[in-house]
Amino acid sequence: FLGKLFQNGMSIVFVVVFARLLGVEQYGIYKLVVVITTIAAAVGLLGMEGGIKRFLALAGKSGEENRVWGIIQVGTALPFLFALLLSAAIALGADPLAR
Repeated sequence: FLGKLFQNGMSIVFVVVFARLLGVEQYGIYKLVVVITTIAAAVGLLGMEGGIKRFLALAGKSGEENRVWGIIQVGTALPFLFALLLSAAIALGADPLAR
């Protein structure tokens, strides 16, 4: 409880100080970047974290080492490639988003 209270209090202080240092326009741009990055990070995982845990546990329990390795490879490569594509799309759309 106290940790969450401290975190929320520090967030309020951070927002006030950061907004005063940057100014209204620059702080708005900062928040836009934070929102886009947060959404991209959530979408970039493709919801695979739960599935990876489940299938790794099943494959590990049955002793299928090749399957475990395959799950790790696919679970790492797919989100990475999707995040790369998403990052490229954000970079290409940066100019229209800035307007």
